[in-house]
Amino acid sequence: CWPCHEPTHQAFQEYETSQAFANGKRCQDCHMPARAEGGGHMHGGLGGFNQEFVRRALAWEARLEGRALVLQLENRTGHKFPGEISSRSFLIRVHFPGHAPTDLLLRKPHKGEARADDRLKPDERRTLSFPLPEGAEEARVELRFLPLPLLPPEHGFLLGEWSSRD
Repeated sequence: CWPCHEPTHQAFQEYETSQAFANGKRCQDCHMPARAEGGGHMHGGLGGFNQEFVRRALAWEARLEGRALVLQLENRTGHKFPGEISSRSFLIRVHFPGHAPTDLLLRKPHKGEARADDRLKPDERRTLSFPLPEGAEEARVELRFLPLPLLPPEHGFLLGEWSSRD
């Protein structure tokens, strides 16, 4: 994995800091599982274009706490999430009835872009808080993975939804 994924994407450096690495889990254990019929590993390359695979990368929980929506995220991968390339992003869209949606886009900066790399680190648990606007009593959250840079959010993988009404 290293010859291709390290020089340009630093995925192996990230992996070396993860619990997966400490536990002896290899990249291919997740990305290239053993064939059900035996005879080696699948070479389909489970990754950013497989919706079910991406869904397993993230654990999350949302709740209203006082006058704020609190969102807890946990990266379950052995590398940053979203992984590797700047064309992949993770969109957090928060809706408050009667107000424009609030978007937070986590991604790696493009080459030469003055932007922080705000992706989730390996094994990171991050808590985000979104204050309820004046007059808002409800909130809704939509989590989407966008594997391509110009993909409209509604065409990205829906990783989860939550509403305070439920």
